[in-house]
Amino acid sequence: MPPLTSHKPRIRLSLVTGLAGLWLLAGTVEAGDHRIALSLTGKTCDRQRATIETALKMLPGVHAVDVRSVPGHILVDLEEGRVTADQAVSTVNGLKARDGSCAAQEMKSCITAEMSK
Repeated sequence: MPPLTSHKPRIRLSLVTGLAGLWLLAGTVEAGDHRIALSLTGKTCDRQRATIETALKMLPGVHAVDVRSVPGHILVDLEEGRVTADQAVSTVNGLKARDGSCAAQEMKSCITAEMSK
């Protein structure tokens, strides 16, 4: 019978990894901006990330778009009063893929991440 092993090292590693992930997700938003997280669903979302990023950046009042930090999501920094979360969602949902679809929905949560400049 093999000896019983402790799960403590594995638990500690999970805690450290989780805390590091939280630190990486803690970001800053410019004054006057509001960060939203869009949840993406659909089989073509991964292939459409560059197109989605470009379309969102073309909206007046969008300061930053991050399509890589949080899998299955897009983080968008919006200027308060110039563009709304609904406009960002409509922009993504208005894109049509030749081989399927990708839909966005605003997440009402506290997801944040440092935007790459």
